Amino acid sequence: IARDIPVIPGGYALGDKVYYGGPSRPAGINGDCLTYAALGEVAGRATSSRSTNRADIAVVFPGNEDAADVRLAEVSRESPVIPGGYQLGDKMFYTGQDWSYTNGDRLTFGARGEIAGRSCQGDDRDEERVAVLLPV
Repeated sequence: IARDIPVIPGGYALGDKVYYGGPSRPAGINGDCLTYAALGEVAGRATSSRSTNRADIAVVFPGNEDAADVRLAEVSRESPVIPGGYQLGDKMFYTGQDWSYTNGDRLTFGARGEIAGRSCQGDDRDEERVAVLLPV
C-alpha cells in the first residue's frame, strides 16, 4: 500500500506492451522463463524481494504463470535488434584474455559461444554490445 498514487518506472502504464531484449533465462521458481524478443504486458512495479532496484518493473509474458521483475534496460517498446548484424544463435568465439572467476570457472581465449540477445547493462554502450552464452 502507499499514501501516494503509485507510479510505474520508465513512464510505463499498466497494460503497455514491451519486448524483452535480454538473453533467455529462468524467471521465478515455477518454471517461468524470459525469452529474447518476447512481447509482454506491464503489470506494475517490481515486487520481488530479489529486485533491489526500485526502477524495476513487473511484466507478464505469454506462457508464464507470474509477472517477472525486469530491469528497464531489459525492455523496450520496439522489438529488440541485436547490434552488429548478429542473429540469435549465431556462433562466435571469445577473443579476450583468459579469465578465472572466484567460483573456479574459467573463460579461455577461443571459447566457442553463441549470441543470446542484446546487451542490457543500461549504459550508453548497449547499442554496441551483444549478450553471449559461453562455456565457463
